[in-house]
Amino acid sequence: MSKSCEPIKKREYKIIGKLKKHISSFFGSLKPSRKTLLLVVIVAIVSIASSTLISVLLIHSNPEIYVPSLGTIKTIEVEAYEDANCGTAKEMFDWGELMPGNISTQLVYIKSVSNFVVTLNLNLTDWSPPEISEYITITWDYNGTTLKPNDVIPIAITISVSSSDGFINYLVHNQVTQFNVDLHFIASE
Repeated sequence: MSKSCEPIKKREYKIIGKLKKHISSFFGSLKPSRKTLLLVVIVAIVSIASSTLISVLLIHSNPEIYVPSLGTIKTIEVEAYEDANCGTAKEMFDWGELMPGNISTQLVYIKSVSNFVVTLNLNLTDWSPPEISEYITITWDYNGTTLKPNDVIPIAITISVSSSDGFINYLVHNQVTQFNVDLHFIASE
């Protein structure tokens, strides 16, 4: 019995040996591609994780976009002052650095230098850059009160800055670093 079993065992050993060689050869050739595959998987995971982290941080961050702003005051038949006593002439509004979504109000005292009873008009001109006027609103609280010669009235000028994505994209795309506008206070009879 032992003699008849020996050839089978030798064959099994040969088959197992050949199988081990083939498996070893298969895994041997697979190792470099496994390393490559593992590297690709790691790079993909790191890329996805970092992109997600950056997105989360950007969503929850407060964008720090500031736009310095000036409004030059021009007058016809009236004068603009910083104070009710007309001691200091007001030549411009310096709203400072405005962020998207900001609203800022400043007071100006308007004195009639006309010889007639007048009402006031406000015209905004010379926006720089011109397209910024689509995103910024300037209003006043003047209610049509008539002014006699030398009358002085306080007027609040309010600037409202859009917080829309379109405005932010406009600022970034056009590299806007400041804006200017002329405010014309005009007396009319």
